Amino acid sequence: MKSLLVIIALFMLSAAPAFADVAVSVTDPGASPTDAASPASTIYLNLTNNGADPVTLTSMSSPSGTVSLYQSNLENAPYLGPVTVAPGQTVSFRQEQNFIKLDNLQSPLVPDSAVQLTLTFDAGSTTVNVPVTAGTCCMGGVAVPPKPKTKSGVNQ
Repeated sequence: MKSLLVIIALFMLSAAPAFADVAVSVTDPGASPTDAASPASTIYLNLTNNGADPVTLTSMSSPSGTVSLYQSNLENAPYLGPVTVAPGQTVSFRQEQNFIKLDNLQSPLVPDSAVQLTLTFDAGSTTVNVPVTAGTCCMGGVAVPPKPKTKSGVNQ
């Protein structure tokens, strides 16, 4: 019986990916709540590369909906491809910079809940639970009020 367990353990180890963990930390995550008027959520967070080699974010996924990465929060913002984080550097996804959009949601995101986000890098992947925070935009669990609109209805 012991030899069978050893064989199973060796098989499982050989099937494991070559990387153990990604040397990236995720800080200050936050997602905006959704409703009928705002059916998509914006996710903000910081990625810090704690390793000695560059790490490239190649894709993201969530069981809650479709995840996309954009270059700014402008209307018709262009999609952002893979993002490389240099050793010791931090890349931020936040209001008025690069941002993560979550749409085609399975159900609305409500304040004080969380959404699961898997970040896939060239060296592995990590999954984080992103808190849903009240407010139009958020960063690190603090609601950021929307920019005031001009008379034409456009944000300043």
